[in-house]
Amino acid sequence: MTERQGDPVFDLIGKYRLQIMGFAALWLFFYHTQDSCLLFPTTPFIGDIETLFACNGYAGADMFFFLSGIGMVHSISKHTIPQFYLRRFLRIWPPFAISGTITAVIFKWSFPDYLLTITGVSFYAKSLFSLIWFVPAIGTLYLLFPLYHQMMKRIKRKIIPTLILFAVWFVLSFLWKSDAPRGDLSIFTNRIPVFLFGVYCGYLSREKKIRFGSMGRIILFAVWAVGIILMSFSEYYEGLDFSHYLIKYIGAAMVSSTMCVFLALIFDKLEKVKLIGKIFGLVGVMSLEMYCSFELVMNILRPKLFGVMEDHLYTLVLFVIVLAYSILLYQFTRLIRKKIMYN
Repeated sequence: MTERQGDPVFDLIGKYRLQIMGFAALWLFFYHTQDSCLLFPTTPFIGDIETLFACNGYAGADMFFFLSGIGMVHSISKHTIPQFYLRRFLRIWPPFAISGTITAVIFKWSFPDYLLTITGVSFYAKSLFSLIWFVPAIGTLYLLFPLYHQMMKRIKRKIIPTLILFAVWFVLSFLWKSDAPRGDLSIFTNRIPVFLFGVYCGYLSREKKIRFGSMGRIILFAVWAVGIILMSFSEYYEGLDFSHYLIKYIGAAMVSSTMCVFLALIFDKLEKVKLIGKIFGLVGVMSLEMYCSFELVMNILRPKLFGVMEDHLYTLVLFVIVLAYSILLYQFTRLIRKKIMYN
């Protein structure tokens, strides 16, 4: 890292945050549809790269956690704590609740199950996969963040408590074996470090402009490459002693955080190609709505169309419907936010 040359990385991440989120959303879509969307599955090398990209797409969720950590630091400095909670609640809960309501009606949930699910209680009491796990997971971190921020404000060298928390997480994750009760929660808990790292980067970006010269970029690329190796290793090696694929999520944290930097630099270089930025930015604006709509749309369409339609046509139909529903969901919840916040 240097402050004398290179690009102001965190400024660029903030500038192209929506485009990066758009990439993360599309990567997640690619991951969840990899059994139908691969273009060159049997082509040597190209097919391997495509498969590697698709298989590691779950790191798109880690990118959201990382960007959320950075965003929280800037958001809480602009608003009071009640305003912070209200804005976060209005951003994540309405699309979650609407999709949950539609899901409950279509799949005939009982009313108690419906209430427990849309309030997030089932996430902790029953199953992480009750409904769109990302929303109650990130909501939990939003709920706790102001307390964490109050503590961090009193500490000058913020890297120290960050490293201590990383160490505590590592030990607890190591002890929490894969056959432990509610092992599914590890999909959330193993994303906590990348969120905390994002928070730390948020503090760095407020204090000074961090720039990466050529050597810094080489180091970043090396971290990214090691992360890819760890993620790939976890896919092909079973029976790890580390609970809940610890290696997998350490690799995902390394890949997701470095990719945010690389994507910011790439979008900056492509700034003159307006169309690319607008496409990724549009998806990024609605990335949460896409997250909330994908599970619902896929649960409805997959039993009826997968295996009936040609794979690529099925994927295209799925994407178009997800995008259309996301646009409607975004516009509707945007009106709700405006109505509550400005009246």
